[in-house]
Amino acid sequence: MAHLGFGHGARYRVGAPLVRIELPVVFSQPAARFPTLRPGCAPREPTFDTHMPTGGLSALPVSRYV
Repeated sequence: MAHLGFGHGARYRVGAPLVRIELPVVFSQPAARFPTLRPGCAPREPTFDTHMPTGGLSALPVSRYV
């Protein structure tokens, strides 16, 4: 089944290929820029926003070990 986040068929987004290229770069940068960045909560503690169509995190606490 195809992912519907960027649309499909007549509703396909023109910028979808660009976003698919940019996302891995965007998500890799915090780890490269802040190597001491760690989750600030237990692995099962983050909550997801069920009202968002994408079901994203409502918060993701982080801490920096120095």
